[in-house]
Amino acid sequence: MADKEKKAKKAEKKLDKKKLKAPKAGSGKHWFKDFRAELKKVIWPTKRQLAENTTVVISMVIIVAVIIFLLDLAFKSITGAVTSGIVDSKKGNNANNTAVNTVVDTNNETAQNTTTENKAE
Repeated sequence: MADKEKKAKKAEKKLDKKKLKAPKAGSGKHWFKDFRAELKKVIWPTKRQLAENTTVVISMVIIVAVIIFLLDLAFKSITGAVTSGIVDSKKGNNANNTAVNTVVDTNNETAQNTTTENKAE
């Protein structure tokens, strides 16, 4: 009895070792058999679970999209306020500079006109 049990255990070990060996490269039949066996182990969701999970995913995508849209509007208004403040402060300085530039430009034109009149004579 003991011998038969030992032989049975050795035979099982040999079978286990054969199962653990990787299949040879290029054995497509073996790959498809393994693929099919793995697909049988998969627990596929029911139609109800699939519908519920799909609903959850789509609703989460919509919620995140709305949050990102609102944050985009907020950041856009903040940057608009900051840049308009900077532009307004520069416009105030530019108004003073424009008056000075106008005076300088008219003086330059007068100087240029005088120079061309002197050359013409």
